[in-house]
Amino acid sequence: MAKKEFHKVYNAQSRHSRMPTQTQILMGTMGLAALLLLLELSMLRGSGIPDDYLHTETEEGKSFYPDEILESKWADKASEADLVHLSLLHEACLTYKDSVVPWTYGLDGKVAKPSVLIDKDDPDLLEKIRQCPDVDIFLPLGIRGHGYCEDSIAYTKCAPLNDTVLESRMLPAWAIEMKYVDKKTGETFSYHDLCPKTPMIFLNHYWDGIPDSPDWPKSKPLYLMPNIEMYELKAEHYWGVDVVLCKTAICARRVQMWYQQEGNPRNTKVLYTRHTSSDVATLARTRLGHDSIKPKNWSDVQFIHAVGTSVQKGTKPVLNCWLTRPDFPPLHVYMHEDVYNGNLKNHYEKRIRGTQVNMHVGRASADEFGKMIAESAFFMCTSLQEGYGHYINQARASGAVIISTDLPPMNEFLTPESGVLIPVKRWAFQEQMLGGRYNGEHGLKDVEGFTADLDGVGVCKAVEKVLSMTPTEREAMAARAKKQYFIDLNFFASKMKELREIARRGEAPRLRTGEEDTV
Repeated sequence: MAKKEFHKVYNAQSRHSRMPTQTQILMGTMGLAALLLLLELSMLRGSGIPDDYLHTETEEGKSFYPDEILESKWADKASEADLVHLSLLHEACLTYKDSVVPWTYGLDGKVAKPSVLIDKDDPDLLEKIRQCPDVDIFLPLGIRGHGYCEDSIAYTKCAPLNDTVLESRMLPAWAIEMKYVDKKTGETFSYHDLCPKTPMIFLNHYWDGIPDSPDWPKSKPLYLMPNIEMYELKAEHYWGVDVVLCKTAICARRVQMWYQQEGNPRNTKVLYTRHTSSDVATLARTRLGHDSIKPKNWSDVQFIHAVGTSVQKGTKPVLNCWLTRPDFPPLHVYMHEDVYNGNLKNHYEKRIRGTQVNMHVGRASADEFGKMIAESAFFMCTSLQEGYGHYINQARASGAVIISTDLPPMNEFLTPESGVLIPVKRWAFQEQMLGGRYNGEHGLKDVEGFTADLDGVGVCKAVEKVLSMTPTEREAMAARAKKQYFIDLNFFASKMKELREIARRGEAPRLRTGEEDTV
């Protein structure tokens, strides 16, 4: 071949080799993601965590905390800074209800000055909003209460062991609906223009029509975090998303069964993540000083029953038990005034006077509540049903003896070695689509309900068991419960790494209908 012709062929080949096709780029990215996943799995093997522990939804009745996991590094206490970070995010969510709260708020357990919160009058609003994270969380003003803020901070914090972080932020409605103007060019952008591929997490049915807006990108993934006991969740919610994030094993089992029964046209992925909650006891120690927190007393039995604003905490059976047993130790009940006035006052106010029942009506400050959780050794968490169970989890984090009901998800938090579980009959509301007795279309069939039929007799037997234990036995039970809190925290962090890979690979949009993504 002539020298000139050789160079023509060589240069043409070089040009082709320097310009990989989109398919080659995609295959390379997928290969790199697979390599990273294998690396993470090998690291898990080194830490003593079996691979299958992360990728199975433990069957009902099986142990969620086998001995090999309890003896692993996952059961070790997380750093104080990481635990405080969770609480600071929760505090920001409650206090700054109409602000964007990014994952960097309170990082390392400290609030930076100036704050990294984003408000609609921020002079650099466009630049800050266009810094799209791995996922966004839709959290409008109206649902920024304790429960949904707890749910959201887990996804916002998401990596309790500061090694790998799923970058995320809580978005109020205005951040999605407003138009952003570039001051230099005058060009106008929507949130969807700025973050067209960033997956958005929706909590239960609180979608506010956002995905139905005309400018919602067809390639933008939807993730759903469901509380499966809620009436408002319908087939359209499960069919309308790309990933379902299940905080509990019963959620993962039921949602997977439902897709098998009713069909899964989008190939929606069900990811069993477990979850976590803020450790309010650690925050109280940090703010008030360790010396201001009394150590738990395993000999002086006094029960705490924190109700908040819920009517599903089994409060009536608890009170009925105490009213029949004047010999029982003190019971302190904490609840919101509206719940007390609407559900208990008329029937119980006179009856509990002069008894061991102490009713605390109103809302304690965060520091007062945290101090109470930190000092209390015995908790009555008799939930009839839960989407998760943050009060139970906060009691575990504090290292306490916990009485709860023996049905999921409550018995996913506790084992006979780490708590006292009350046997209950199970039933379901007809409005619960995954409860087995749904009175509409597309209800899951041939399953038991997940609501407890609790009575005072069962509560009393559980209290008697605690009273029969020695102080040493109580302390050991509480220590095991605390280990399980940290195991779940690490389990969740590992699953958020998996979610990060899903989000960064852009797996979900492949199932959307409409024109091809040309970006």
